[in-house]
Amino acid sequence: MNDDKWLGRMPHKIVLSYLIISFVWIYFSNTLLHVFTSDVADFSRLDIYKDWVYVALTTLVLFILMKRYVSIIKDRENNFKTLADSGQALVWLSGTDKLCTYFNKSWFEFTGRSIDQEMGNGWAEGVHPDDFQLCLDIYNGSFDKREKFSMDYRLRRHDGEYRWLQDDGSPRYDSDGQFIGYIGYCLDITESKKLEVELAKSNEYMSAILDCLSDGVVACDKNGKLSLFNRSSRRFHGLLEQPLLPEQWAEYYDLYEKDGISRMKTENIPLYRALMGENVANQEMVIVPKDGKSLTLLATGRQLVNPHGEKLGAVVSLHDVTMIKALEEHIRQSQKLDSIGTLAGGVAHDFNNILTVVIGACTLLKMEDVDVNDQIKLINQIYESAERAAKLTKNLLAFSRRQTICQRCEELGEIIKVMQDFIGRIIGEDILLTTYLQEEPLNAMVDRGQIEQVLMNLAANARDAMPHGGILNISLSKVECDGTQKEMPGCVAGDYALISISDTGEGMDKNTQQRIFEPFFTTKVLGKGTGLGLSMVYGIIRQHDGVINVYSEVGEGTTFKIYMPLCDLSGKHSVAKIDKKLSGGTETILLVEDDPEVLEMNKGLLERAGYFVLSALDGHEAIELFKHCSDNIALVVLDVIMPGMNGREVYDKLKEQKDDVKVLFASGYTADILNRKGVVQDSLSFISKPLNPSVFMGRVRMLIDN
Repeated sequence: MNDDKWLGRMPHKIVLSYLIISFVWIYFSNTLLHVFTSDVADFSRLDIYKDWVYVALTTLVLFILMKRYVSIIKDRENNFKTLADSGQALVWLSGTDKLCTYFNKSWFEFTGRSIDQEMGNGWAEGVHPDDFQLCLDIYNGSFDKREKFSMDYRLRRHDGEYRWLQDDGSPRYDSDGQFIGYIGYCLDITESKKLEVELAKSNEYMSAILDCLSDGVVACDKNGKLSLFNRSSRRFHGLLEQPLLPEQWAEYYDLYEKDGISRMKTENIPLYRALMGENVANQEMVIVPKDGKSLTLLATGRQLVNPHGEKLGAVVSLHDVTMIKALEEHIRQSQKLDSIGTLAGGVAHDFNNILTVVIGACTLLKMEDVDVNDQIKLINQIYESAERAAKLTKNLLAFSRRQTICQRCEELGEIIKVMQDFIGRIIGEDILLTTYLQEEPLNAMVDRGQIEQVLMNLAANARDAMPHGGILNISLSKVECDGTQKEMPGCVAGDYALISISDTGEGMDKNTQQRIFEPFFTTKVLGKGTGLGLSMVYGIIRQHDGVINVYSEVGEGTTFKIYMPLCDLSGKHSVAKIDKKLSGGTETILLVEDDPEVLEMNKGLLERAGYFVLSALDGHEAIELFKHCSDNIALVVLDVIMPGMNGREVYDKLKEQKDDVKVLFASGYTADILNRKGVVQDSLSFISKPLNPSVFMGRVRMLIDN
């Protein structure tokens, strides 16, 4: 049995011992007296001696027990004082009256005051005036509720300096569970407080620095909880200045891939990738605040770890390249316009030839002596010339279009074939254009418009290098990369398409080759070039994860080699082929077209195929017709761009009347305009003008049947 239990039972033991001794003594002493004597006088005298022995015996027992009791108490006090005095903590005790009854040696060494000065409430004189009331309120409140407490306050040291103490107090109870006061342990935390102040100042300083940066900075802890948004990142995201909970941040913005259309998946978000241990470098993304314009950002980030390699979180910097992208697009369009200026002569020449055929054929048709066979021949010539004009117009619009950059799996050989006519007109008749394309289709994830821009820029550069004529050769082939080729730095192992563009021009020296892709570097005379054409080519190829190299000798010409990673067509959407021989039908079709001549022509085609046609020259008229005949109308052929109400708006109104309405959109406008109108050009329910009658009728039949 330990001393605490023994000490708690001491009063009971004393009483019990007294009762046992008294009982035993009285019982046995009287019995013994009768045994030793029967004389009354002797019995009385022995009885007196018996009482004195009883007093002496009980006194001895009580003395031994009390001495043991006092010894244990003194040992406990000595042990407590020794323990309290041996530590650095300042220890105090208080009674049930809230007054302090004990302070250890460290306390007096700290304050330099006497025991008389500290006892009771004297210690409170050393508390800093600014902390006194708070200290008193915490102590009294905890004391009344018998609760533990922890408080920080400043106490005056013996040299007059106030030091910060952390005071942890706990209620004390005796062995019977009775409350007997409080015990407190105080630690000097002045240095920790100074560090906190310095850390706060440092954080404030770092926050001020981060808020001055034009780049955004976003950080999260190891659990992915967002912990930092500097001022620029808040501006990017459209967040409020006051603090927001992490779950509220997503209410203010959306993240998209660099095409600005596809929502970014969690595993592609730069901060998430960095948190997972990836080193993110210049990942392009689009952020769309709820109440602001979309921004294009370049994200760079990495995981945060401590010196022991333990994950702390992740940080990402965000660089706003919205203006740069707009400038790139502007320069790209300027480059195209510059090329189109050169192209205009060739286009005009082709159109004049086409018009010569059309006008001549029409003139001959008007003559009375033209027989039927000659009429058919002339009509075929007109039709073929119109097809040539339509193709030329379509390609010209495709080349000059202005639309959002979007990478898709494209066949590179097909792009080069389409661009041949344009390149031929760009370089002029004194330069021979030759091409060699591998028969095997080579597909790559590219933005078609950007690759066309690359070909045009390199062709224009070759033209300028051959002022007296020459040969320009474009070839396409497949190569394998093992990741070690010097001419393909940074390329991972795999299959690549190699586009080679060679000229027989003046060539370049080594110094020029080293600087050729630098922005604004040009060897042309003032006013003849911006120095941005080849730098744009380099930037476009790098954005496509490709590599471009230049090989040249002075007087021996120049060769540009472009390596593009190949992809398969498994993910590419296929468009169903249309059977040109599909017959017409007898259904009712609503035809909406704002051009009266086009309306009359398309109406005649549909009626000739057997359809019953309702026609409208604008959206409002179409809505009224549909309202009265919606049950009988099998298909609506709808022009996209019309005055007053465009095709998409008309379509939305028609869907309000009939949810499953079938619509075929038709337009001769470019993709960027159609996208702004909400019509997806790649959809099966879209057909480009000028309409090929066979394709048009086949598409109508297919939509009705589906």
